[in-house]
Amino acid sequence: MSGWRLVPRGVSSALVSAQDSVEQIRGGLNALSSAPESLAGGAGGDGVVASAFASFLEEQASGPLTSMMSRYSAALTGTASAAEAYVAGDEEMASNFVRDAGQATSFEDQPRFKGRNTAW
Repeated sequence: MSGWRLVPRGVSSALVSAQDSVEQIRGGLNALSSAPESLAGGAGGDGVVASAFASFLEEQASGPLTSMMSRYSAALTGTASAAEAYVAGDEEMASNFVRDAGQATSFEDQPRFKGRNTAW
């Protein structure tokens, strides 16, 4: 297959960048948990809005947000595993090529052109 070339350093850099982004999202979500207190203070002490917002955040955190963060982590882990398998396969193919090339280089395996007495 032409066109595929993974550069381990590039994959590693992309994964670190993605992990940093996930950690920023996680930090933002954690900071959001203190928003109801700030909202209550900003609303003149009215606890109804803050309570409703706190309930909304709790509902989101227990379901969709947890699921989203789990998917992000799974995607990063899966990508890292796929890249490791690709590199390992690349190394195995190179090793097999070198081994097979070494076996094919004996003079008995080489055709000879009788007129020129040359091994090719």
